[in-house]
Amino acid sequence: MTQGPAPRPLDDETLSDLLGKQQFGTLATVKRSGHPHLTTMLYSWDAEARIVRFSTTADRIKVQHLRRNPQAALHVQGGDVWSFAVAEGEAEVSGITTVRGDAVGRELLGMIP
Repeated sequence: MTQGPAPRPLDDETLSDLLGKQQFGTLATVKRSGHPHLTTMLYSWDAEARIVRFSTTADRIKVQHLRRNPQAALHVQGGDVWSFAVAEGEAEVSGITTVRGDAVGRELLGMIP
């Protein structure tokens, strides 16, 4: 078996470019047991604000994980099997959109290209 290229850290610009080129990534949250919970997510990258946004429903297990422990990571695949990026940070769970045109709903609409 041949070994691929050695891992190399990405600078901020390269990471931002990769996050901006993709739409899907694997979100990792922390289960109560301490093990990772992985789920494929559609996301939106706001390079200016340096924020990754996800849309989900309030009853999903990942939301429960993030409310208990906001540590999260997003794995994004690059152009080949050897290319990927991992963005780590603390998540913030927004309120639920309840009224047409409310702030959360407008933020969700902003995710649509």
